[in-house]
Formats: sequence, structure tokens, C-alpha cells
Amino acid sequence: MVCVEGDLIGCTYNTLRCQSCQLDMGFVLYSAKSLAYLRGLFCLFKDKITCYLLQTTATVEASKVTCPVVSLKEHVAKLKKSLVQVHMRIELLIKKLEEFNQRRITCEESCKGRPYGYTD
Repeated sequence: MVCVEGDLIGCTYNTLRCQSCQLDMGFVLYSAKSLAYLRGLFCLFKDKITCYLLQTTATVEASKVTCPVVSLKEHVAKLKKSLVQVHMRIELLIKKLEEFNQRRITCEESCKGRPYGYTD
């Protein structure tokens, strides 16, 4: 579907519909200029959803539930930082391993033909 009015004007989306009651529960954006950060995500209408709260075992309307806003940019930045650190560690380990192998090869070549334990 293509929206022709409201906040989603010009956006292409699919409607999310409840199989039981056939009520529209939300949408998934496929192309959006101003809302590109929502592309591919399930956007749900809170006023159409009932939530089951695990701690209290109560059933409430989703519009009455407060969901903390999570910044994906912050999570991606933290992951990038961690990835860079892991990459640097791997490069250091590879360098140390290459140096170790080079020393081992040099030692084996210099010790060829000598009896075990022989020193100069």
C-alpha cells in the first residue's frame, strides 16, 4: 500500500493484521523518505494491543504501558567500538604468532644436524 495522507504520506508499507479478529495492528514500512530509520521494523499501534505484564500477571492496554526509548545509534556505536578493539587484539595476536613461528623456524634451521641438547 502507498499512503496518501498523514505522517506516512508517500511511504510504501504493508499492514499488520490480527489473524483472529482481522483488526489492523500496525504496519511495516518498505520505502520512506522521512522515516527511513523505521524501514523493515514492525510498527505497532499501542491502542490496538493488549499486554500481559509478567511481574504482576495483569492484562492491560498497551497504550498504558511505558516502553523505554532505546537508541539504536548508541548500541551500534558501542558495538563498533567493541568490534574495533577485538580486531586490534586479533591483529596483535596474529603478529605475535607470526613472530613466534619465525623464531621457531630460525631455531630449527640453526639446530639442524646437531645432537639434542648440543650448544656452542
